Amino acid sequence: MKKRGVSFDNYMNLLREKDERALDFVIDEYGGLIMSVIRRLLGGFPEEQEECFNDVLMKIWEHSEDYNEELCEFRGWAAAIARYQSIDRLRRIKRDNERSVLQDIDEMSESLSKDEEAFRRIEETIDDEIGSMIECLSPDDREIFRRLYVEGESAKEVGEKLDISESNVYSRASRGRKKLRMFLKDRRENEYGR
Repeated sequence: MKKRGVSFDNYMNLLREKDERALDFVIDEYGGLIMSVIRRLLGGFPEEQEECFNDVLMKIWEHSEDYNEELCEFRGWAAAIARYQSIDRLRRIKRDNERSVLQDIDEMSESLSKDEEAFRRIEETIDDEIGSMIECLSPDDREIFRRLYVEGESAKEVGEKLDISESNVYSRASRGRKKLRMFLKDRRENEYGR
């Protein structure tokens, strides 16, 4: 029996029937769109892009029966899957980085407790580093950061002491963290030529 060719008229039915030629068709016709969405969101992580592309194709393959032609065009559906997969991957990268930083801090703390002088010098370096990092923030935001992250006060306590709402403390801390991330990214790029 001769297999029929894949076209815009039948690729969705073939995809639902798990015909691999339909997936090849999707790659040929929509692969550029999918990859452009992934690159826009994962631009800073080129090593993650190919794996994310494969994850998107797997989701399309596994959930082709969920696609409803009456609700949206396939290209929009595929782009949405690419967007959500990229965001999920960014969240995983963030979690992994946070775990790595915490693990590094834990390891550093263990070794520092053995040598008090080294600990004192590193604390001074960290204080200097924090001071130079938060220089990119306004004086009021620096005060919020110092109270929240150096002195360990709660957002409620900071808000009461600075006569601002707790939600304003959270908002300003969030904006400040974004500024610091950009500062650190720019500094890394300048130091390592990336």
